[in-house]
Amino acid sequence: MTTPLSEILRTMIKENGPISIGTFMALCLSHPQYGYYMAREAFGAKGDFTTAPEISQLFGEMIAVWIVLSWEQLGKPDDLQLVELGPGRGTLMKDIWRGLSTRPELRDKLQIQLVEFSPRLQTVQKENLAGLPVTWHTHFEAVHNRPTIILANEFFDALPVEQAIFHQDAWYQRMITADDEDFLFALGAPLQGITEYGMPEFSIFEYAPLATSIMQQLCDFVKKNDGALLAIDYGDDFPLEERFGETIQALHKHKMVDIFELPGESDLTAHVSFASLSAIANEEGCTALPLQTQREFLTQLGIRLRAEKLLASATEDQAKDLQLSLQRLIDPLQMGDLFKVLQVYSNDH
Repeated sequence: MTTPLSEILRTMIKENGPISIGTFMALCLSHPQYGYYMAREAFGAKGDFTTAPEISQLFGEMIAVWIVLSWEQLGKPDDLQLVELGPGRGTLMKDIWRGLSTRPELRDKLQIQLVEFSPRLQTVQKENLAGLPVTWHTHFEAVHNRPTIILANEFFDALPVEQAIFHQDAWYQRMITADDEDFLFALGAPLQGITEYGMPEFSIFEYAPLATSIMQQLCDFVKKNDGALLAIDYGDDFPLEERFGETIQALHKHKMVDIFELPGESDLTAHVSFASLSAIANEEGCTALPLQTQREFLTQLGIRLRAEKLLASATEDQAKDLQLSLQRLIDPLQMGDLFKVLQVYSNDH
């Protein structure tokens, strides 16, 4: 199906040759005029996917509990700031702010920094977070230097990835070209950095240079300023030398579609390599705690107890919605085990 962005991509390929998968993803998601996050509602029933904060207030309330625990581990700094990367509609931060109401000694001094590149989403966030002490930035580089807790919920999965493909005993960058009707995969330049050989023909290795760079930047910031990072996303913890196969997928109106079908009008994501993120954190001198599933993390923080408290005063319909929401968040067959949680601290707090 033709979209405004697909025509732009065709022209680019015709004039300059094949583009990398990372370039394709980046343009599909963040083209200034036709990028997915720039031009359309992505979240909730009207969008293409539903994030944990949109499912239930329980999620944000548990993150608030984690923030309090982390603040205490960091020695209760007076000048703590809370940074969220890619805050969506602001739902998570709104729920966190309410959850922190029991700790006024923290909330009254807390400064919120939101990193959001989409002007449309910034407008939505400003409406939903009116009255909160929020500063917006389009890039992380603008975030202030002070003790910081960074939240990255479903952030890394939306970063562009690259792919290598094994052909005739060598690795090549996987590229995207186009003919008169379709986008097609193509072989690019040979790659030297992958050490696995003797693979089946056309094996694929997926790597994430932008995620690597951003993780290094975040961990360096946390290390220098004292703080913590919480990354929650769908992904895996396979060792890098075993992580073969492609994970890029496209979602449109809550259904899977081909990644070439609706450029700019479907959400593109890829599984996060948590083994890579953990290794980067440790290399940067931070402490990455053992990876947990979302089910383990939320249960440990007391999500079942909080749900029981809410159920005690809920109507029949509210109780049904609450139970379904809890199930979606922690059921192993839903988000519970597919989503992983990485906690990183500036030192051995």
